[in-house]
Amino acid sequence: MFFCCDLCLVQFRGLVERIKRDTGWDHVDELEVAGDRRGRTCMAKSGSRSARFTFAFNSEGSLRRFGRQDAGSGGAGAPP
Repeated sequence: MFFCCDLCLVQFRGLVERIKRDTGWDHVDELEVAGDRRGRTCMAKSGSRSARFTFAFNSEGSLRRFGRQDAGSGGAGAPP
């Protein structure tokens, strides 16, 4: 996977790790991200499971805001 800069790499890694932690998934197969620097939304998918999140990053690339948008299908604690 190619990233245009180190900041984008830090943001991507942090987002994936937070999604995995919040959902209990061991991996994320797909991310659909929309938005801009003020805030973003994403649909994360792992197998047949999916979840929606809202988030924003600080200037160093760490998550400064993160929340679940809805229960999705197969949220936290769902079997793999």
